[in-house]
Amino acid sequence: INLLDDIPFSDSYKHFFHKTATYIEYTQSDFSSLNYTMENNFRIIIAGAKGSGKTTFIGDYINRAPFTDICYLHYSGSIENTLSQIRFSDTTYAPLSYKEIYTRLKKKNGSSILIIDDMNLSSNLLSKELKKIDSLNLRIFIITCNTLYKNPKYTSFDVPTFTEDKLIDYYQRISKISNVSQEFKTWLLSWTSKSPLLISLLAYASKKNLDVVKQLLF
Repeated sequence: INLLDDIPFSDSYKHFFHKTATYIEYTQSDFSSLNYTMENNFRIIIAGAKGSGKTTFIGDYINRAPFTDICYLHYSGSIENTLSQIRFSDTTYAPLSYKEIYTRLKKKNGSSILIIDDMNLSSNLLSKELKKIDSLNLRIFIITCNTLYKNPKYTSFDVPTFTEDKLIDYYQRISKISNVSQEFKTWLLSWTSKSPLLISLLAYASKKNLDVVKQLLF
C-alpha cells in the first residue's frame, strides 16, 4: 500500500520518511496510545495481518515522533544482514562492518528508535534473532505478522483500525472514482472484510475496469 524508503541513522539531524503513496492519514489522537506505551517500554512488537496498516501507521508516526534519531529497515534474512544496511552520516562513502555498526548502536539510548519491518518469522526464530540485539539501549520496534510471539521484554501494540469512512475514502482516492453508491460501499467493505490490502487491490482494478469489479462484488 505504501512504499517507504530505507532511512539510515543520522548523528546530526532527523530523517523523515518519504512516502511514495499516501492515502490514509492518521490524526494525532491515533498516536496517543502508542506514546503511552512507549513511556515505559523500550521494546514494542507491532503485529497484525498483511495489509492491516502496520507500516502505514509507523510511517505517519515517525513524521510526528519527538525523537531526533530514527532508523527504519526491512528485515533481510538475518539481524546481521539487516543492520549492515545502516549508513551513518559521517561514513557515507565508507560502509561499516556489522561489528562496527553494532558498536555504534550500543552508544545510542532511548532518544533513538530502531524499526525493523517484515520480521515475519516463526516464534522460535524470531526469538533467536531478537536476542542478537538485546544489549542495545535504544528503542526497538519490530513489525511482524506473527501474532503468537510472546516475550516479556517486548510489549505488544495494536495499531488503530481504519474506520469504514476512511476505507471508502481510501478506495475512492486510489480508484479516482468520486461517486459510488451506498450499495457498492456496503459490498466493498463486506467482500474485503475491511482489509486495506484487498481494498487497494480492488481500487487499482477499478481504474482498469470498473465493470469487472462490480460484477465481482455483486
